[in-house]
Amino acid sequence: MVGVQLLTKLAGSLTQNYCEEFVAKEMLSLGEHQSIRVRKEAVLCLPLLVRAVSYSFLESNLLNFYQKKCQENTWSVRKVCVDVIVEMVKQAKTLSVKEELSKWMLHFLKDGHKTVRINAHKALPMFIGVVELPKGSPMVERLMDPYLRLLDSELNHQVGSNDIVRNVAYNFPAVLQTLGGDQWKQLYPLFNRMMKFLDKDIRIPLACSLHEIGRIIGPELSKEHLFPCLDNILKDGCDELKLGSISHLTEFVEIFNSEIRENLIDVFLVLQRDPRKWRIRQSIASQIGRLSRIYT
Repeated sequence: MVGVQLLTKLAGSLTQNYCEEFVAKEMLSLGEHQSIRVRKEAVLCLPLLVRAVSYSFLESNLLNFYQKKCQENTWSVRKVCVDVIVEMVKQAKTLSVKEELSKWMLHFLKDGHKTVRINAHKALPMFIGVVELPKGSPMVERLMDPYLRLLDSELNHQVGSNDIVRNVAYNFPAVLQTLGGDQWKQLYPLFNRMMKFLDKDIRIPLACSLHEIGRIIGPELSKEHLFPCLDNILKDGCDELKLGSISHLTEFVEIFNSEIRENLIDVFLVLQRDPRKWRIRQSIASQIGRLSRIYT
């Protein structure tokens, strides 16, 4: 295992050709080692290796190696294949590689081992957020089908926590960006459901990203759907939730025209009245300069 890690660190300091001829080929060889731990480590080192070799080497060698490991009978090796798939797809430049990795993402969602399936469900939101497939492509639709059902997955109960749903919330703006603002109506029910969860770790990432969502969907849909959401957040008893949205209130205000902006002034006036909420007042105070430029 130490040898695998040292080889990977060495890859970043070598020329591309030498890395391909020596380090990469040695790594691929270790990926066939009889020790499961060594094979797992070889897979885990793939993201670093991908950045050190040429793209043609990735397509002709590393991708084939990765696909072979994805088919291993040993579930723990397949699990680490899930663990690196997001970093792998970040390096993908061609549609063919992106689609091939997307097929494996879908495959892992139905893997025969529960742990692999759980990790795949956790990884899916981040994968969709970074894969950069053409909008409206069949592969995007195939990925979105299980994504939209993540909140209802039976694995949520088996995990015993809200980790899967938290990942959906955290990566929601990136997924929306991938789909495009015109697909907001498809994602809004999911957003609305998550904002009703009692778990603050699900709601806070969404509260913090209202301005990002607003930029993507535009002022009209923001007024229709995000205004009521902001109002509910500001009435919520959780100060962390309020602070999440307030810390980006200037960016949220910038989405709208002057008429709608005027209506938001009352938000600032109400929020700063409570002398006990010093963090909220501090956040508003830190934005005064930018707000003054917006309103003049």
